[in-house]
Amino acid sequence: MTETTVRRDVDGGPVRVTLAGEFDVADATLTDLDEELAGPRGVRVEVDAADVTFADSSFVRSLLRLRQHVLDRDGELVVVAMSWQLERVLHLTGVADLVAEGALQPACHA
Repeated sequence: MTETTVRRDVDGGPVRVTLAGEFDVADATLTDLDEELAGPRGVRVEVDAADVTFADSSFVRSLLRLRQHVLDRDGELVVVAMSWQLERVLHLTGVADLVAEGALQPACHA
């Protein structure tokens, strides 16, 4: 079961996207976020994926598509927290440096 929460600060702060659960080809959650994140240009989108327990290549592709959508609107997308499972997938696919914030703190290896 996947869970996605989008929280937008009214003071113009970052949009926070919290993801939890398993994400695979059957789940279009990230693709659906394009519409939800439509709004002012130049928004910072922070993705908290500390509770993602499984992510396949379709998740990575959707994350990159979402990142491009945000960049096209002069914004920034960063993963500010991720599970060790997602960290491994992003490193194996060479995507970690594109989306992870500088001193990213992965979630505990439970």
